[in-house]
Amino acid sequence: MTIGRQNAAREIRHDIDGLRALSVLIVLFYHVGFSDFGGGFIGVDVFFVISGYLIIPAVFKQSAAGTFSARDFMLRRFRRLVPALLPVLAFSGAVGLLYLSDSAFVEFLNSAFAASGFFSNYLFLAQSGYFERSSDTILLLHTWSLGVEFQFYLILAVLPFVVKSRMTLVLILFAGVSLIWAEYLVQNADNRAFFGIVPRFWELAIGGILGLSQGAFARFARFGWIMRLVGLCVIVTTAVLYRSALPFPGLGALLPIIGAGLVVAAPAQKSDPSFWFLTNRVMRWIGTRSYSIYLWHWPLIVALKLIMIIPNEGERMAIALLAFPLAELSYRFFERPVRTNPWWRLPKRSVAVAVIPLIMVGFAWTLEKQTSLISTARTYLPLHDARVITALADTARSDYIDHLTNLGMDGRQGLCSLDTYETVPATLACLETATQNATRGAAPGDQPVLIIGDSHGRDMLRTIGYAFPKAHLVMLHSSGCAPAQYTVRANRHCFPGLNDNLSEVLSIVQPKLVILASHWPIVGLSPTSKTLTDLDRWGGEVLVIGPGPKFQNPTVSAIRGLGLNNANLTPDTRLPARFDFDVAAAHRALVEMAQPYGFHVYNRLAALCDPDGCLAFVPGDDLTLMNFDDQHLTESGMRFLARDLGGDPAIRALMLPPSPK
Repeated sequence: MTIGRQNAAREIRHDIDGLRALSVLIVLFYHVGFSDFGGGFIGVDVFFVISGYLIIPAVFKQSAAGTFSARDFMLRRFRRLVPALLPVLAFSGAVGLLYLSDSAFVEFLNSAFAASGFFSNYLFLAQSGYFERSSDTILLLHTWSLGVEFQFYLILAVLPFVVKSRMTLVLILFAGVSLIWAEYLVQNADNRAFFGIVPRFWELAIGGILGLSQGAFARFARFGWIMRLVGLCVIVTTAVLYRSALPFPGLGALLPIIGAGLVVAAPAQKSDPSFWFLTNRVMRWIGTRSYSIYLWHWPLIVALKLIMIIPNEGERMAIALLAFPLAELSYRFFERPVRTNPWWRLPKRSVAVAVIPLIMVGFAWTLEKQTSLISTARTYLPLHDARVITALADTARSDYIDHLTNLGMDGRQGLCSLDTYETVPATLACLETATQNATRGAAPGDQPVLIIGDSHGRDMLRTIGYAFPKAHLVMLHSSGCAPAQYTVRANRHCFPGLNDNLSEVLSIVQPKLVILASHWPIVGLSPTSKTLTDLDRWGGEVLVIGPGPKFQNPTVSAIRGLGLNNANLTPDTRLPARFDFDVAAAHRALVEMAQPYGFHVYNRLAALCDPDGCLAFVPGDDLTLMNFDDQHLTESGMRFLARDLGGDPAIRALMLPPSPK
């Protein structure tokens, strides 16, 4: 995320500096964790509008005059983007050397190289799987927006040579296609909507359309204060009211984009209080340094979490405020000299600015991949024990993902995932194949067991397989979703079509038992009651696997938060029951929902936690983690739970055929 300065030929817009300031503050408050700014992510969208507003008209004005040079344009972009990134890369590298495990540090080098080349948005898109590392431990995650903006510059460098006239109309058409595509991706929970340049292009194009049409707004000068005030109110309101569960960007981004558009298009009125707010010295100071503030704030917040594990809101705010003096140093000694000093304007020097970080990071990456020299050297650095603890999860995660890959999602191993098929009706053929594969060689009347659920349900698929090796298991899966068809827009990707097609699913699988399993988010409990009612109407046996512990932090972070090191860890280590939601209350709610139908609810929480805390390691194993992240069991953890689940008399009665008389 960066914004080009106004073209020298245009009037300097200090109110846009103020809008930059507001946007970066909104983003900062959101990342710090202020609950009052749950929609602060919209600050980046406001920046995109500003960028399109300033740069598109300047490019096409030069193109119309015959003075536009794509080479010079991109070299200016390099001089604007790269210098402030250098100290942030250096700081992040130092933090990574000290606190990241070996595999996490290699991933950091990958992200640093991608950030240096301005394609980290697609790297993070490729890594945005459900079981990747927690986003608040990825030092350079925020550079995805730099990738989007740089790719926008590449498009803009070519566009004047392709489109010679009617640019506003062309931008309107491009923006419409981009918005439609973004909304389609959002509705299908596709992360390309967030990280991709094409579904984000409409936000930049809106700014460009307003910039090209700015002259038309001059006639509405007396209404400028209304436009500006309404725009600011819309931006702040969406930053306060929006939440991360909102389908976004797509149509969800339309309101903040309109708000930003109203502010940038509003004619100046110096007696206007909102204009004064945007142009006062403090806002202008923050605005001119907003790029560096943005670059610094996220690695600082991540570094704090890596160091302190569970920082409170005040500590997060204090470390985020450090971004301001660091941004001043970056602005004074990196940004401004390279951007304004004529010495840097020679093409070869501008190219050097662009390639230096790529060469440096690429060398470090090659050195580590080919020789592991950096990993070897890191054993002599401080905090080695902390890195060893962190590394405990890496092997377990890799093993988990390997098993997940072998399981597949297309029915070959009994699992049909809506992550692949998108709707329940689309999985029917897959379920038929899965049932045939699961029951191949089964005795007549030995019916399969149908599991419906999310990734926790998928864990139960394997756990139940360990507990009852002869069971014939079929699963209908949807990531992040309780086994129910949701009605709220934010979760309509969850089991779409389940209500209308459940009877057909049951007819195809013909299960002797249906198992519902999930992490049981609060929003999923109410819709699941409809599923329970439908299953009661079906008349077969039903088992509900209750929620397990879902910690506020990954297990290894919680272990480090106890002050333990590699030398004094024991298999009996217990973790405090600091959960992401009230897991016990969710279990009780499920029991109350299932009780009228006589359905058994297995207490997964009680198997893994007691009044003294939750198991950090698998009992009987040599420091094998129970969870590799904040909620999912390791392979050893599943085998441990299988022993408890398999010993439950009610579950054994449901799973095992009756003994012959």
